[in-house]
Amino acid sequence: MRARAGLGRMLAAEWTKLAAVRSTAWTVVVLAMVVPALAWFVAVTGSLHPDDPVLGASLTGAVVGQVAAAVLGVLAVAGEYGTGLIRTTLLACPWRATVLAAKVIVIGAVTAPAALIGCAAAYAVGAALLSGDGRPAGAPLPALLGVAIAVAVTGVLGVAVGTLLRHGAGAITAVLGVVLLPTLLAPLFGDLQRW
Repeated sequence: MRARAGLGRMLAAEWTKLAAVRSTAWTVVVLAMVVPALAWFVAVTGSLHPDDPVLGASLTGAVVGQVAAAVLGVLAVAGEYGTGLIRTTLLACPWRATVLAAKVIVIGAVTAPAALIGCAAAYAVGAALLSGDGRPAGAPLPALLGVAIAVAVTGVLGVAVGTLLRHGAGAITAVLGVVLLPTLLAPLFGDLQRW
């Protein structure tokens, strides 16, 4: 009897699946490029509050990066359920927890560095274009790491919702609601919106 795949082999398999599908590869590229692109747009158009620091203005597009990470997490799971390839995955490794752990680790390991690179580039763009306006710079190191971790957690949330719903469009809609609704509904709460 052949031995079943463990976590190491499942990590390699999940990495191969993620790299081989064009939609997921492009989603990682979008994740890394959209934050600096929006930082450039905000700086060029001047569409920011007068009291915003350079760091805050530069990371305006981080929410869009979270959306891309959430979509990537959903695609990593829901695509397999949609095509039926999850049966093959579970045949190679019948322990669902190991399969899910491999997906979570790969999505986190891909989204966190992509977000960190994108946010660092966005801060560089913002610092180059906005530093002459007399704005305070802000502390980039803890903020950039925090945003990268938040983006990775959002990607893992996409994996979780994709696993629960097993349908791509429904899972993307649900996870986008979780990510975007607090921002959209916050102005309705007046002074409580900061919370």
